[in-house]
Amino acid sequence: MLIGLYARPDGTVEMTCSPAVHARLKHRMDSVQSLIASLRSKILEQRFPAADWAMARFPTAHGLAAFSAGYINAERAGALLSELLSTDAQFAERISSNQISLLQSRALLPTAETRGAIIVLDPSAEDYAPDFLDAALARIAALTGEDWQAFVSIVRTVTFVAVEGRPRIPYFSGSTTDFWGSIHMVEPLSDEALAESITHEAAHLWLNLVEEVSPLCSDPWGAAEWASPWRDDPRPLAGIIHGVFVFSCASVVLASLVRSGAHSASLARLVRIATQVEAGAEECGRSESLTEVGRAIVRNSLARLANALIGVNENTLNSARQAVRTEQLRKIERLTCKPERAPHG
Repeated sequence: MLIGLYARPDGTVEMTCSPAVHARLKHRMDSVQSLIASLRSKILEQRFPAADWAMARFPTAHGLAAFSAGYINAERAGALLSELLSTDAQFAERISSNQISLLQSRALLPTAETRGAIIVLDPSAEDYAPDFLDAALARIAALTGEDWQAFVSIVRTVTFVAVEGRPRIPYFSGSTTDFWGSIHMVEPLSDEALAESITHEAAHLWLNLVEEVSPLCSDPWGAAEWASPWRDDPRPLAGIIHGVFVFSCASVVLASLVRSGAHSASLARLVRIATQVEAGAEECGRSESLTEVGRAIVRNSLARLANALIGVNENTLNSARQAVRTEQLRKIERLTCKPERAPHG
């Protein structure tokens, strides 16, 4: 298996990652390190905040690499460079040592939001320190273990956002490969919400690396023709595979919190997203275009889900499955229904 997160009997989680995926991550970091070295030689009058190898961990530096590859415009690149050069030594040390840090930077917000939402920097988080999440992350890690910390360490910075028209929304997060290592989310209302969101986005980043090793399906990000259990709009097939993987990883972590006895409120959320993963796997099964890697991702996601759901009441699961199945059938019907042609004359 190229990448995975699994439940251990003691309630902690175990991460597996193939050498091929680690090699892709190293290649990405090496490329950004070379870019920073080149920039350093051209901007001698500027003080860079850290050594080249350390700056390769900065999402802002990855944004400059995205600019050099033609993915973002010069205005955004200028904002990223300014952000990078203004980084203080303390913040640079946090990023270099794999500490997930809060960074309220407009430059790291996505250039496009596929869900149609308008997101802005959360004004209430303007004065939060970079270590704002440290205590909550430590509480989660104490229950989930070192492998969870390794899994989410691919995330470097978190930006708190607000979604226009949706105040106090409990779950909303996103990430983009343009600013590798950065994620954005609404301020979590609980440790459970933080654990889910950060695991979810870390899983997307890991699966992006898998896609650099092998495609998940033919035409992965092509036509949006598939019903997503998590969204009302149709999605490309790779989007469904991503959803199956990332929510199965989040399910493992939520199960760990539930079994600790300290987070019983997350049981309902665990059941909800776990049954959506099952529905997403069924949707993937309607396609014949998944590669062997894509099929393995789905197959292993269901296996980790089975571990996560051990001990959950079967009636509770069946009730949730029925609700999700009904929602999914409606979405599939909308996708497959064609409007009748108007009569001539």
